[in-house]
Amino acid sequence: MATPIKELPLESPDPLGFLASIRQHLGEIEGHQKELHALVKALVGPERALDPVERRKQAEGGKWTPYTVRSFALDTARTDVAIPVEGDFIHAWTDGAYAGIGVRFNKLDNDVVYFQRRNPIYGFGFWQLFLTHTAQAGRTLDLLIGRDASVYAETNQWEQRVSVRGATTLHRNAITAVDKIAAPVAMTSGATAATGGSLAASTTYNMVASAYNRWGVTAVPAVLGQATGAGAPSTHVVKGTLAQVTGADGYDLFMGTPAAPLWVDRITEAERASANGVEITAVGTHQAGAALGAGVIQFNVVGTGVASTSANFAQNNAYTPAAAGITAIDCSGYEKMMVMVKLALTDLRSAPSLSIVPFVRNELSTDDWHADSIGILSLLGALGQPLVGELALDVRAAANVKLLIDTIAGQGAAASIWYALTR
Repeated sequence: MATPIKELPLESPDPLGFLASIRQHLGEIEGHQKELHALVKALVGPERALDPVERRKQAEGGKWTPYTVRSFALDTARTDVAIPVEGDFIHAWTDGAYAGIGVRFNKLDNDVVYFQRRNPIYGFGFWQLFLTHTAQAGRTLDLLIGRDASVYAETNQWEQRVSVRGATTLHRNAITAVDKIAAPVAMTSGATAATGGSLAASTTYNMVASAYNRWGVTAVPAVLGQATGAGAPSTHVVKGTLAQVTGADGYDLFMGTPAAPLWVDRITEAERASANGVEITAVGTHQAGAALGAGVIQFNVVGTGVASTSANFAQNNAYTPAAAGITAIDCSGYEKMMVMVKLALTDLRSAPSLSIVPFVRNELSTDDWHADSIGILSLLGALGQPLVGELALDVRAAANVKLLIDTIAGQGAAASIWYALTR
């Protein structure tokens, strides 16, 4: 056992003796370090007692493997299957979809961490994993499991060195319109009646509609003003005719005396198209009209909901990712998608603009597509802003992606989109 370390004298009349004293105390410190290392080695085992530098030396000499790779076929679903393995970071890779693949760490009562949200995972130690995933026929999952946090940096650098950009593929060409349903045109005037409703006499009421589909609503057009006749003070009705919007599931209707009328009801396209028309009897309540005619809406009451100019109806969010003409890009097993966009113009009599929005398919509900962040291209506004551009998308958690046009403007504007996938 080394002797306790003594205090060094601050002053010494003998410099050589002072240096000898320093050497002696350094030797004592080294002795304490060896004792501490031996104690740790006895407690946790020789392999864990090594510091990171020594681990790296032994790894190079073949004495210690800093990581392991476990592979799993995803053909059959797993739920909390135990994997006894020690480490402090884990990186998942699959040629399928990351959605639904996750692990619990150490205990079954810990939460599942899904790789579509966190990948890689590092920063704490574990001694056991519980793997969960949905069935993906013909797909494979690889788990890179490390036992030294420095290995994460090394493997990440290795991934970056071997990343390969695939062939460029034309996704869509000569696109001239946004991938959304159109906003309705302004309603046209219909007849009025002095009975059957609750509207005041000799009063102008404003009507307007927004179209909707499963992804959102459109902006509203100009309002239609319709005046009631004279007579009884509060029994009048007004009517307006609403034209069909292609691809719309239905319409939100607004009615009232303000310049921005308030929401009164929502109807479906089938109801609008009925030969009976639609009669709105209360806020949020309607019934088939009395042979009013297709597209005719009879308003018996005013709205009390949000205004037609509220933020919800100030822009068009009624995207059409399920449209038949847009082919999904299979991103399974890839890390990034490089999106190359070009805007062709006839001339510059009007300012050009272009933005795209990626939609990712929900692999558990395949009819659902979810919007990612909009990519806006700056065009001709400054140096380095030509009519072509490139965007990088992270597609690690996506199996299928569609690229939609959010805005497009300019004289004779036509957009083309290419992509290249990177592993």
